[in-house]
Amino acid sequence: MLISYSTTFVCAAFAGLLVSNFYYFQPLAPYMAQEMGWSLWQATSFIPVSQAGYCLGLLFLVPLADRVESRQLLLRTMAAVVACLLALAFFRRWELLLLVTLCLGFCLSAIQMLLPAITGLRPAEKRGQTLGIMIAGIGVAVTLARPLASLAGWAGHWQTIFLISAGLMALGILTFSQILPRMPRVPQGSLWHYMRGQVSLWRNTPLLRHRAFGQAISFGVFSAFWTGVPAELVNGPLGLSQLELGAFSLVAITATVAAPIAGRWSDQGRSRAGIGWATIIIALGCLIGALGLVEHRTLALLGLTLAAGLLDFGLALQLVLSQRQVFDISPEASSRANSLFMATFFTGGAAGSWAGGWVYSTAGWGMLVLLMLALTMVGLAVQRSWNTSALSTGSSA
Repeated sequence: MLISYSTTFVCAAFAGLLVSNFYYFQPLAPYMAQEMGWSLWQATSFIPVSQAGYCLGLLFLVPLADRVESRQLLLRTMAAVVACLLALAFFRRWELLLLVTLCLGFCLSAIQMLLPAITGLRPAEKRGQTLGIMIAGIGVAVTLARPLASLAGWAGHWQTIFLISAGLMALGILTFSQILPRMPRVPQGSLWHYMRGQVSLWRNTPLLRHRAFGQAISFGVFSAFWTGVPAELVNGPLGLSQLELGAFSLVAITATVAAPIAGRWSDQGRSRAGIGWATIIIALGCLIGALGLVEHRTLALLGLTLAAGLLDFGLALQLVLSQRQVFDISPEASSRANSLFMATFFTGGAAGSWAGGWVYSTAGWGMLVLLMLALTMVGLAVQRSWNTSALSTGSSA
């Protein structure tokens, strides 16, 4: 059973709201530290912990969507998201909140059940466009998530945003239960045999490994930037207020422009060139980020704004192009292939967040820019070293 174009937009909106829960922590970190009496490292640690939980969910939860009825699995996982958000809204101990954040990240992996499911419920010739719409919806929600979180911090209680999000997720559960068809699966073999198949899938699919490693590096750069830049803007020479930081975060709207472009390119078989251009855009964003070191306030702020826009645009462009290829590797194993791809992707993001938070808190913005540039050079080398036309699924690589 195929779904309508309008249903795709509804799914994209709630997919965005689901993913937004990752990004509330980024602009709130400096204010969480002030309000709760934590160090900046303690406050920024919620970002990589949520990403680590997400990786675990990708490896152990998302693959089940190829084996059990996907809609029920999605709805139950979203119910667990609501429980985690309520816990974040009311608990106050750092250790307990860190554990809840790990569980939240695990459950937020539900988004990677939703993306291949919705893409697969559209006509084959529209699947790149459909994925572009879904990623664009996520981009809009993430763009709004940061200023909304900043507004919550400015209002004096950072936990408010998680209470609001819990209500929106409950609405999402009701909506998906009405608009999504049942998606039954026919399990083959034992669960242990099924999970071991992921190892074979990874080993025997060079295209999957290549796209996953490339995306992990890019997301590491992106995460390092967005872990350090809120603290630099607020605590550094620019001294932005929480509301000004929220306005700065709106630059992420560039991701919503990139996603539909990438969807069309993938449908036209232009993924290989597009991924190369996306990597160059990310590298350019890192270079421009160095302008944050200049003493001229306007130039520094413009440089950081442009760097943020380029990083968001480049990452979204690269992600849609790569993920569409991953979905096409094996239709009967799309959830497993996507879980391996996204687990690698978020491992890179978690590493980038940890490294970015530590480097910034100990050595400042200049060293963080050097870290991002070094990672970008590795990403460019990875892109150049692979002869994508020779990969096993390679005609559209």
